Amino acid sequence: MEMMINLAYKKAWSFHYTTGVEWEELFGEALVALAAAIPTHDPSKSKLITWATRHIDLALIAFCQKQRCQHTRHTSASVESASTSADLFHNTSFKKRMAQLIHEAKDVASLVLSSPTEFISLPPKLARGKIQRYLHSIGWPHSQIWEVFHELKTALREI
Repeated sequence: MEMMINLAYKKAWSFHYTTGVEWEELFGEALVALAAAIPTHDPSKSKLITWATRHIDLALIAFCQKQRCQHTRHTSASVESASTSADLFHNTSFKKRMAQLIHEAKDVASLVLSSPTEFISLPPKLARGKIQRYLHSIGWPHSQIWEVFHELKTALREI
């Protein structure tokens, strides 16, 4: 049984790393899927580990899709309210901090701010990955990309 719990743990961690969904939520879903898979297992058709892996994967995929739909609806509403009530561009501390950024960080910030709907509906890690792949495709070295991400992260914490 410990092997099955470790499987749920590893699957939850893997999904957390790739989707950005909270690990605790994913682990809970993986355990529920595991509990549902064990009684339905037929040893003549497959090994328990194979059966459990498939059930956990399907449950976590469904959970992440559900979370993404909820996140998209939530962020759409928050984008609309943010643009009407407290526009980020009129925030004085935001303007000051943007002026202090290195040139490359300003380019990345402009990329994101010029098309926010392309990135805001994604979990943070997926949005960062999409930006990273784009920058790499136009010739930026990885070290420069991560330096810019660090600069932007620091700036956003200060605002």
